[in-house]
Amino acid sequence: MTDTELTDSRKGAPAYTDVAMPGSKAERRPGLLLLTLALCLSGPCSFTLRAQSGPELAASAGQAMQERNYAEAERLYVQLSRVAPGVPEVYSNLGLARFYQGHREAAESAFRTALRYDAHLFVPNFFLGKLNFEKGQYSTALPFLEEAATLQPGEKESHRLLAAVLVGLHRQDEAIQQYQRMLGEDPRDVEALYGLALIYLDQGKTALDHLARSKNPYYQKLAHADFDASRPGWERAAAEEYSQAINMAPKLPGPRLALGNLLLKSKNWDGARQAFEQELAIDAQSYEALYGRAVVALAQGDGDSADLTRAAAIQPEFFDPLPDLLTDAGSPPAAGDVYPSLEASAAKGEFGPAFVLAVMKRGSSRAAGWTREAELERDRLRHDFERKFAALSRQPLDASHRREAGMRLLAQKRFAEGIQLLTPLLKTSPADRELRLAMARAQFQLGRFEEVCRILGRDHQDNPESLYLTGSGYGRLALVAMARIGEIEPNSPRAHQILGDAYFSREMYKEAQQEYESAVSQADDPGLHFSLGNAYFKQFKFEEAKQQFARTLEMDPYDASAYLMEASALGQLHQYDNAVPLLQRALQLDSRLTEAHAQLGKALAETGQPQEAVPHLEMAAPTDKDGMLHFELFKVYRKLGDKERAEAALAASKKIQKENIEGLQEKVAKGEQAQ
Repeated sequence: MTDTELTDSRKGAPAYTDVAMPGSKAERRPGLLLLTLALCLSGPCSFTLRAQSGPELAASAGQAMQERNYAEAERLYVQLSRVAPGVPEVYSNLGLARFYQGHREAAESAFRTALRYDAHLFVPNFFLGKLNFEKGQYSTALPFLEEAATLQPGEKESHRLLAAVLVGLHRQDEAIQQYQRMLGEDPRDVEALYGLALIYLDQGKTALDHLARSKNPYYQKLAHADFDASRPGWERAAAEEYSQAINMAPKLPGPRLALGNLLLKSKNWDGARQAFEQELAIDAQSYEALYGRAVVALAQGDGDSADLTRAAAIQPEFFDPLPDLLTDAGSPPAAGDVYPSLEASAAKGEFGPAFVLAVMKRGSSRAAGWTREAELERDRLRHDFERKFAALSRQPLDASHRREAGMRLLAQKRFAEGIQLLTPLLKTSPADRELRLAMARAQFQLGRFEEVCRILGRDHQDNPESLYLTGSGYGRLALVAMARIGEIEPNSPRAHQILGDAYFSREMYKEAQQEYESAVSQADDPGLHFSLGNAYFKQFKFEEAKQQFARTLEMDPYDASAYLMEASALGQLHQYDNAVPLLQRALQLDSRLTEAHAQLGKALAETGQPQEAVPHLEMAAPTDKDGMLHFELFKVYRKLGDKERAEAALAASKKIQKENIEGLQEKVAKGEQAQ
């Protein structure tokens, strides 16, 4: 008998559905694996079976699996394991039959038995990885999923689940590589894009959380302004925040440019011009501010193109392809009186006049000619820079001179050349944080946000600007992934889910609720219902939250967190009798849920069962953060007449509360000192 005659061989890729990220509830039940076992139907056998009983059992078990009669399939595979002991595929299929009945522990035992006989079977490796992932045992799951991904490289679910496990192990960089590998195979893989977006959001939130704890209000305000600027209807708030950031650090370039671009969108031409001119007073090389001022000039009917010529002389790459100046400027008034002077300048080979003429004469027979003239001048400027850099690159430069030349190029806004010159120094001078920060700024300007995050790495915890760049970089990467999802699936619920997650992480629960509701209207998914329930819960809408968690459990009855959250909503509604069985079920599924112990203890106490409440409250007590758990213990001990323990619990509760008050006072004092 050969391996190809068996169902669980290395040749067939099962069809699974989505796999959730650690901490999310988006996992859906796997689809049916149509696995059949044809033992000794052809070829020589490596073991002996009673006449016809082996093939009959195999055929019947396979038929039961196809009919989803998993209990019958389990019975038949158990018989087959006795008739044909030592056949790994029998135990693999036995594990599947048990898995689909929800018998997780028995399934795991069967899968492990299969691997004892053959460590290189796909299905037991995959499902052992999945089972351990569900239990949060990421280190145990990892080798199984690595083996599964190796056995069937084209099977997406093993790679997706492997990425989820890596996230659980806080190995986000490797998880990103897994998702990018999947996108390399299929650029339209929405689930891989979704996984990337979640990681980017989480990484960005981590950096911005560190920033929020820093003592630098400037970058905190700038981060808030960037976020609000991306939200429709929040432009006025963003403009105010940019203005506040400018007042905090009036000599730093950047926020005036962002403010000017924001004002351009609302066609506040005078305000935008003022912001761009203030930026140029600080940074005369700001080609983006020059372009912005040129947009304002065109919008107000001014044909002055000098700013465009200056901008192209600094960064001709910015104009490749030529930006849609007419769209940026709205519908500019006619300026026929400036055409002769513009044409004369364009004829001399100046970029700005040719570009403006191409825009203002769009639709005419000469527009294409002016566009070509602008492109030729742009390319000439770029080739001049390339020639100069080639000459510089041929010079023998030691580390000191290389650093000096590279930093000078960055200051001149020649970002790509400066980065190329400085990159070797990242390895030879890893402790040069000024160099890393300068290169990160340059990569940010070029829109290479992955490189920003890679350069800064984890070495940014004590630098507010690094935290800002990292948080913003990951945020931009998440937006790119979300935009790609929208292109592939214009009505995809994933985009709404990611936006909901972003709002939720910023404690903007009403906005999160709206996004989750939009997602749920498009996809009846347990993870979406769970997220919507959380958004309701945070807004004290406990009845609505309870309904969403109940819907989650209808679709996924093995979700321990959903049992916990529905019970939490019931507790808030003082329906403790209904909460108790839900909390007990949550702990059956996941005994590590300390919060479930805490709530079960309280619910039991409220329903007149103080003795049963004690062990649960005691188990949760070490996690008490506000003293309330110890206060619940105090009440239970007192009700049971245990005066000594009651006094100890009350003392512990007061101590925790006192420490919290002192800690808050210390933070307030530090904040006032920093301010």
